Amino acid sequence: MINGLFVGDWSELEGEIRARWTKLTEEDIDLVRDDIKKLESIVQIRYELPEEESIAEVEEFHKVWTNRNFQ
Repeated sequence: MINGLFVGDWSELEGEIRARWTKLTEEDIDLVRDDIKKLESIVQIRYELPEEESIAEVEEFHKVWTNRNFQ
């Protein structure tokens, strides 16, 4: 489980989040900002996923984002 924040250019990250989870609303994106836990919760709600699945999706997204932007 990842705790904390996404790091990097928010506008780029926001675009990536929008592309990955198209059901998220503008308000959802504003709530998330860079908080991983909030993103996990909102993905779970919007996509009606079990908690474990939404956590796994966001963790994988975070891993790819981090690797791409900080290596």
